[in-house]
Amino acid sequence: MKDTCYWINSINESRMRRLAGIYAFMVITMVSWLFYTTINSSNRHLLGLGVIVVLLGALPGFVYLWRGARSSILLLPLHGLYYSVMFGMPVFYAHINWFGMPGAAIEYSLMWVGLGLVSLYLMFLLSGATIVKNITLQWSMPAWDSKRAYLIGWLCIAANILEYFMRSLRHVSSLNQLLSLMGYIGIGIIFDLHLRDGISKLQIAAFYAIALPLQLILRLGTGSLANVMIIVLYMACIYWAERRRVPMMMVVFLIMLIFLVNPVKYVYRYSIGPGDYYANRNALRKAELFINITWQYMLGKIHISHAKSSTLNRFDDLSIFTVVNQETPIQVPYWHGATYASMLTGFIPRMLWTGKPLQDLGNIFGRRYDILESKDSITSLNFPWITEFYANYGGTGVIIGMALVGLALRLIYNLFAYEHPSLVIMQCTITVTLFFAESNLSLMWNGLIETIITSWLILYLCSVNNKIGDNSVNISFKKNASLNRSNYYR
Repeated sequence: MKDTCYWINSINESRMRRLAGIYAFMVITMVSWLFYTTINSSNRHLLGLGVIVVLLGALPGFVYLWRGARSSILLLPLHGLYYSVMFGMPVFYAHINWFGMPGAAIEYSLMWVGLGLVSLYLMFLLSGATIVKNITLQWSMPAWDSKRAYLIGWLCIAANILEYFMRSLRHVSSLNQLLSLMGYIGIGIIFDLHLRDGISKLQIAAFYAIALPLQLILRLGTGSLANVMIIVLYMACIYWAERRRVPMMMVVFLIMLIFLVNPVKYVYRYSIGPGDYYANRNALRKAELFINITWQYMLGKIHISHAKSSTLNRFDDLSIFTVVNQETPIQVPYWHGATYASMLTGFIPRMLWTGKPLQDLGNIFGRRYDILESKDSITSLNFPWITEFYANYGGTGVIIGMALVGLALRLIYNLFAYEHPSLVIMQCTITVTLFFAESNLSLMWNGLIETIITSWLILYLCSVNNKIGDNSVNISFKKNASLNRSNYYR
């Protein structure tokens, strides 16, 4: 098995710069086309602000490629793209539900998103040279044993699959989250072994013919398309880390999922509601129903009204942000930090704290702003970080909150951005855990602690010599610490 990542010694910086140019050309061409095709039917100032947010969100990706793409942590480039897609792009869509908000209110929202991104980027750059400059985590982890790693990967996948068929496990929140994380890591381990030529053709065939399809099918059965998309994106991150090439097949698959499968999920969820035949069926039967509905939709035998608008509205967090900044604090008082109370205790597993309060902030948020019915205690609304900042402290909260996010992302980069092949899985797991900032801050950041600990323990077991002395981890605050940290933003 190859002991080092493909790209450590062979990365082609001129090729990365060509990719940066292609990336910039594609982004600029796309927003230019969207601007000129919608300018006659929309507010010019609104569209202009949308263009600025899209370009600001795409900026970290361009800088990352232009600097040579030395790091496997794509957290900042993907986090920026999240704001491009979910906050900048919606102004160009004709079918977005703006909840009756005027154009001026949407412009005001875009202004705060743009200022928030600038605050995040500035803190990311400045803290790297000052506050967190000397905070590093020095890793010493030997290479994998391919046979052991393959076995552990399969065990992780099997444990996650077992969760789908044992309902008692799904009702234990902490265990449910742990098994789900193990499923991701197991897939990552075996896929990474494949990319490093560490397993046989028969083992590769077993992964692509059994483990991966079963994981995707079972996740479809949950009715959440995001669960499937994250698996594909996770594998794409690992592929990029090992090969420094864009996995085009995965990109095409993601696009197909978005536009072909997303409208179907609403029909599917209605079909598995309480009292329906499939409500109590097992995971495979539910997945079979989802696939059948999708096939019938593709053949034109099922008509789904507003299919296009439902897909576009799923990629819109700007409208909810606009509602919040228009109603706060005139109609709805500031939260004054109440939503962050669980950050001090949220990382404690429910198995250790049986009386731990439920994380239902998405539902409380939706009812507080009358987006959900007051009697609806089930539906959960996405509560992005930037929206949460405004709901707590207004515009000041956005500037300071986004700056703190920039500081946290820089700290993660300092701790984990090392050119070590055994850390690829951890780096990619952290990336997909945090970049899509669509849930409340405490929920996502508390989950990061579990992600890091679980990832490290599993990777430790995959090592050739897994004695504690050979896998030491030391936190260093020395000014001149000797590091092999990849160059990301200088």
